[in-house]
Amino acid sequence: MHACALTPKPDAFRLEHVTLRRGHTTLLDGVNTHVPHRGVAALLGPNGCGKTTLARLLVGQVYASAGRVSVLGETLGATDVRVLRRRVALVNPATDAGHGHARGAVVDARLSALDAVVTGFFATVGLYDTPTPDQRDRAAQLLKQVGLGHRIHHRLGVLSTGEQRRALIARALATGPELLILDEPSAGLDLAGREELLQTIDTLLTTGLD
Repeated sequence: MHACALTPKPDAFRLEHVTLRRGHTTLLDGVNTHVPHRGVAALLGPNGCGKTTLARLLVGQVYASAGRVSVLGETLGATDVRVLRRRVALVNPATDAGHGHARGAVVDARLSALDAVVTGFFATVGLYDTPTPDQRDRAAQLLKQVGLGHRIHHRLGVLSTGEQRRALIARALATGPELLILDEPSAGLDLAGREELLQTIDTLLTTGLD
């Protein structure tokens, strides 16, 4: 009988001595941290402490001034970030729900919840492509997974803020990302909405991202 060592999975992400400056302002200063494969972490802190900057750093929207950032085993600056972004999903709390194609909108709020999730397959604000039956079925399944099975055909813009957040999580999961980053997911939610969102996150942690 021969024994073989299994190759360990790379960390979800790892930051080594990471500093990020913009002009004379230091946004991140010598950060050292990591989250292992299939790990879960919550970053807490006041407004302006760098939480969103860190999230944007992990998806290659901004780059470190010094230090090393690796995501899913790939070192930023030495890998094709366009390919890496297909493996990572970032959910921002802003939905621009009342302004359809407003600048910065993630998805057109005039779409139904189902169609809004379907846009996740194409990484588009609006639904410009014809989805396959399997993609529509997957979107419906994801909405049920986040507790919105009863809101599938409702327009995204009429959903509550908490429901919109959960719909955006479903959209982010459409392509089966290996790493899911939620940027201040409970910001602006009332107690009930926050509890529903946390329950959704807990369910996802139990069932996995697939």
